Amino acid sequence: MSRRLANGLLITAALLWLGMILGAPYARRVDAPGAEWIYRTFHIVCHQKPERSFHLQEQPLPVCHRCLGIYFGFAAALIILPWPRQLWRLLERQPRLLLVCAAPMAIDVFLLPNTYWSRFMTGFGAALPVAFFVEKALQQILEGRANAVEESLGAKQSERNEPA
Repeated sequence: MSRRLANGLLITAALLWLGMILGAPYARRVDAPGAEWIYRTFHIVCHQKPERSFHLQEQPLPVCHRCLGIYFGFAAALIILPWPRQLWRLLERQPRLLLVCAAPMAIDVFLLPNTYWSRFMTGFGAALPVAFFVEKALQQILEGRANAVEESLGAKQSERNEPA
């Protein structure tokens, strides 16, 4: 239960996050309240250079190509997460494989002349295994809370059943 709940919560959050990113240019174009707040919020985690960002509605997205790839990769991994169990078991046993997925991004950043698609795709690939670890962490948190609630309810029940 907690695995499905963790996955559902993370998919919802990831899709809302992507919705803010993709909706921001339209919001800015129509001068909607909150549009600039979205851009300022994403500026905390992204340089937002217009020449390194996709554009919608003649406005740059509030994140660059690579950040957008990371967010799409994270969401895609959460959606497909239940299926490639062999891969996830391998990542669980060998978490250093995360570095293998990040290697193309490092090569793209430091060695190769990159394009908007290379930035997007290397960000996408780097985010795929991260979603597994984030989901696993949230699952453990939810299980811990569920266990704490069960223990608390069990203690209260046993107090009621004890004779005075």
